[in-house]
Amino acid sequence: MSSNVKNITIGALIAALLLSLGLAGYFYFKSNEQVAIVEETEENYAELESLKSELDSVYQATLQDLDQSISDNEELNMLVDLQKEELRDAKIEIERLIRDGGSKRELQSAKRMINSMKAQRESLLSKIDSLNQQNQVLAVENNSLTEESQTLKTVINEERVLHQEEKSQFEELNNLLTDENVSMKKRLEIGTALAATDFEVVAEKETSSGRFKKTSRADKAKNIRVCYDVLPNDATTDNVQYNKLRIIQPNNQVLYDESLGSGTFVSTKENELKYTKTKRFEYSGTKKEVCVNWSQNNPYLKGLYKAEIYDNDHLVGETTFELK
Repeated sequence: MSSNVKNITIGALIAALLLSLGLAGYFYFKSNEQVAIVEETEENYAELESLKSELDSVYQATLQDLDQSISDNEELNMLVDLQKEELRDAKIEIERLIRDGGSKRELQSAKRMINSMKAQRESLLSKIDSLNQQNQVLAVENNSLTEESQTLKTVINEERVLHQEEKSQFEELNNLLTDENVSMKKRLEIGTALAATDFEVVAEKETSSGRFKKTSRADKAKNIRVCYDVLPNDATTDNVQYNKLRIIQPNNQVLYDESLGSGTFVSTKENELKYTKTKRFEYSGTKKEVCVNWSQNNPYLKGLYKAEIYDNDHLVGETTFELK
């Protein structure tokens, strides 16, 4: 019995020892596993903090670069605004991965996005630099165009002034030529005018039989006949001539009635004059007697009258007569 008890006791001790060793190994393994987890957690936390710091640094630097790039260039400002929106969206996504992360996969994804943000910043800075260079070139070209435009305006203004001066000179010359032509025309008209001479003026009254008889009384007179001789003029070639008769009353008013053929004209002295009647006659180049008749129902004034003959609007002869 004592031998059996002894054997049982030894077996129990051995079993207990083995159990103790197993438990010790188990707890040792678990302890090492917890240490590894803690170390990994601490390592992940440190990496997360590093990623947060790097993200904030890249984000702020990119924002600063974008803000410094704002200018008067509309295309560049649109690009800056677009990049700011994309940058904010990327930052929010990276912060979500960092906040919710812990796994290596998520940390790697966050790293890739931060690296992409860095690359995007470099690309953006390159684009901005390229646009700024283009703007500088355009500014130089614009200044050149402005200078050319100003030069062109100056040339145009000088040409306009020169043209105005030439125009003024031309108008002055044209006026001189016009005045000379008018003067020559007047001289020609005067030179071809037919002189009137040897006037005879007769006032006539109407008798009961319907005939006309000479009278000197103003209250009896009905007709006034003005006759004169037209002298030859070799410079005149027209076969048909027109004279204007002006009968000026004692009150210095011209006998005038448009219904009887009266009108107005501008004389060679540039005076607008009324005329009493026009006379048309044939001219053959020799001396010719011409008579103009004027008849009116209204009584004539008493006093001294003047009869004037105009040819080519030039006074070629005159005489006076009296009605009592």
